[in-house]
Amino acid sequence: MGAPIRPHILRLRPYVQGKPSVISPGSDIVKLASNENPLGPSPRAVEAMARAAERAHQYPDGGGTLLREELSQRFDLPAGQILLGNGSDELLRMIGAVVLESPEDEVVCATPTFLVYEHTAHVVPATLKQAPLTDDFRHDLPAMAALIGPQTKIVFLANPHNPTGTVVTRGEFERFLERIPATVWVVLDEAYCEFLRDNADSPTSLDYVRQGRPVVGLRTFSKAYGLAGARCGYGFFPRDLADAIERARQPFNVNALAQAGCLAALRDHEFLDRTLANNRSGMRRIEERVRRLGGQVSDSHANFVFADFGRPTADLVSALEAKSIYVRGGAGLGCPNAMRITVGTPEEVERFCAAIEDCAVLGGAR
Repeated sequence: MGAPIRPHILRLRPYVQGKPSVISPGSDIVKLASNENPLGPSPRAVEAMARAAERAHQYPDGGGTLLREELSQRFDLPAGQILLGNGSDELLRMIGAVVLESPEDEVVCATPTFLVYEHTAHVVPATLKQAPLTDDFRHDLPAMAALIGPQTKIVFLANPHNPTGTVVTRGEFERFLERIPATVWVVLDEAYCEFLRDNADSPTSLDYVRQGRPVVGLRTFSKAYGLAGARCGYGFFPRDLADAIERARQPFNVNALAQAGCLAALRDHEFLDRTLANNRSGMRRIEERVRRLGGQVSDSHANFVFADFGRPTADLVSALEAKSIYVRGGAGLGCPNAMRITVGTPEEVERFCAAIEDCAVLGGAR
C-alpha cells in the first residue's frame, strides 16, 4: 500500500483544460477554449525542431544556453537572471518550492485567476488569500495589498489577467509596491504580454528586475509564439531567487526540440506580426457580436475575449459545443455568468459569431 499521501494533496482541484488538445485531422471542430495561436507555430520553428529531432538521442543543453543568451540580448538582462521552464507553469511552481515552507506562509492573488497559483500555494501547503476582481474585471490592488501581512511570501499577479485579459496601470502597480514589504516576492505573470495594445499604460517586469526590486516576470512561448505543445517558458529573476531555483530545478527541464523551436520563433518577427494582426481583427469581431447579444466584454489585452452575460452561460456553452464550437465555460473559471473565447482564424471567428447568434436564445443570453 505504501506510505500515506498527504491529505491536503487529495483536496487539490485538478487542472481542467479547455478542450482535449488532440483533434482528428479534417475535424470540423473549432477550438476556442485554450488560448492557443490559431495560426499554428512559426514555420521557422517547425523547421528548427525537425532538425533538432535528428539529435533526439542526445541530452539537451541543461542550461538552455543559446536560448537564454538570445533572450539576454533581446531584453538587456544578464543571462544569469533569465531562467527557462517546462512552460512558465514550472517556474511558478519552482518559485513556490524555494520560497514557501509551512502552512503559516501566505500567498496572495486575485479571484478568479489562473488555477496554478492556487496549486502552488496548496501543494506546500501554504495559506492562500484572494481578493475579488473589481466590477470591470480588473485586479483590485488596494484590496490585495490589504491582505498582505507579516507571513506573506508571494503575490501572483497575471498582467494581462487570465481569464479576463485586463491590465493594471503602471501607476497602480507602483503604488501597490510602495504599500507592501520588500520581503514579499511579486510575480508578474506576463504570459499574454505580446498582445498588449499600444495604448496600454501597463508595467513591465523588466523595469523592476533591472532596478533590483523583489519582482519576477514570467513569459511563455505557448501563446503568441504558437508553441504550447513544446512546453517552454522563461522568466526574469532577481539574482538571489534565480540562484535558488537553479539549485532546485530538474537538470534537463526543457527539451532540445523546444529550445530549438523557441529560438527560431523568437527570430521570426514576420510570424509574430501576423499573429498580432489576426488577433486584433478577430477580437473586434467577437466583441462586436457579444455586445450585440447583450453581453459585457472586459477590456482585454490578451488573445481572448471575456464575455459576461449577467446570467449562467452553461446552456449557451453546451449549445455551441453541439455545433462543434468549443469555448471555455465560465463555471470552471469561477465566473459562471461568463465565457472566455479565444480569438481564432478569420474563418473560425465567423463560425463562432454565426453560431452564438443562433444559440443565444436557447442559451438564455438575451
